[in-house]
Parts: sequence; C-alpha cells; structure tokens
Amino acid sequence: MGDVFSSVWELDGWFKREYEAYGLTFLSHEHRIVRAKEAMLIIRKLWEEEEFTFRGRFYSVERGILEPKPLPRPPIWYAGMSPFSRDLVAEVAEGWLMAGGTLEDVGRNVKDMLERLEKRGRDRIEFAVPGLAFIRDTDSEAERCVERLTRGNRRVLDRTLDTGLVGSPLTVAQKARALAEKGADHVLFQLTPTEEELERLKEVLTLLRSE
Repeated sequence: MGDVFSSVWELDGWFKREYEAYGLTFLSHEHRIVRAKEAMLIIRKLWEEEEFTFRGRFYSVERGILEPKPLPRPPIWYAGMSPFSRDLVAEVAEGWLMAGGTLEDVGRNVKDMLERLEKRGRDRIEFAVPGLAFIRDTDSEAERCVERLTRGNRRVLDRTLDTGLVGSPLTVAQKARALAEKGADHVLFQLTPTEEELERLKEVLTLLRSE
C-alpha cells in the first residue's frame, strides 16, 4: 500500500464523443475489445522482440522495432468490467483495474478473474480497485462532506460510500486493509482537490506503513 509503480494502462474506450472529436469510428464494444487486444499484443512485442511483423483486424506492423527496450518491462494493465473485458484481461493483461464497490463486490471480482486465469493456465495477476477518498478528522465529518458535494444524489453517494474510502484516517486505512484481504494488491485513492487531500492521505499512509 502506498508504493509507486510504473505500468501501461490500456482501455478500449467507452465515451462516443471522444471518438467523434478525433474523427474515429465508434465501434461496438466487442470490436473495441478486439482492437484493444491487438494494441496490447503489439506493445508487448515491441518490448520483448527484436523485430516482429503483426497482422491484425485493426492494426498491422511490418518489421516493427523498438530500441532501447524498457527495463524492467512495465506490466500491462486493463480496465473494464464486461465479460468481454474480463476475458481479455485473463488472456493478455498483467493487471486488472476493477470498478469500485463493496468488499463483497471486490472479493467476487477477484474470485471470478482467478477462475478465468486458471482456465487459461495463467498465474495470478495483480488487482487494483479505485475509490474517491474523503478523509476528515471524523467519519461523520467525512460523510457530511460527501453529502454536500454530491448534493444528495444517492446514486453517486452510495457508490462512493460502498467503496469506503470515506472517513477518518483510521477508518480509511482499515478499509484499505480490508480491500487487500479481499485480494486487491493496489488501492487507488482518487483525490479532489488533489493537493489538499494529499495532506490528509499522508496520515492514512502512515497508518498503513506502521503495520
């Protein structure tokens, strides 16, 4: 917890307006997954092979070369929760950024992915879970802050509180430990405003590192 790590994150994209802004065709979800997989395979080949040729549905590379190669090679992570995304992670990725949720959600997602990996003969990968963090002196103060910022929108509020990175430094540290016990290797603290919240996060990290 609290360590800094280098990685490459791959997404298939979901926001149609972003595609339109750059003149790209917004494909079906299944086709976007195929394209993402090709991109991940190409990145890996660039890192691991001296020269390679690739022929895919969306991308082609003729005698591709990348020098110097990154050492150590960064892991490739993927974020997505659909069955297609989960299969892609199980086949190619070395890390999975899950959606936030309850401890039970995280435990079920980790179990599901481990089963998919086992079917493919792959070893365990790493898991990360994100969550908005609201850290205050007391739990009630942090929850009031969330209530105020979400303006009573229960859908947003419930999702934030489900992830559980809301409360005193001790409460948030305990939830981070609980997420780790469910299988999360990394907890991503989403901070707003970043600079102000970073000061409060220091207390949480101090508690985590004191174990």
